[in-house]
Amino acid sequence: MLPIKVRLKDLISDNFFMQLKTGQKLKYFLKKIQKRGVEKNIEGEQL
Repeated sequence: MLPIKVRLKDLISDNFFMQLKTGQKLKYFLKKIQKRGVEKNIEGEQL
């Protein structure tokens, strides 16, 4: 399987990041993204 190379700017707009006005909101968002990534990795290993 080839690695997927995607630029962050292509995935999430600057306007979206502007909504994360505090460090706490950014931390919450990143925690959710990390959790989802781990879940998807585990799902992939189970196939």
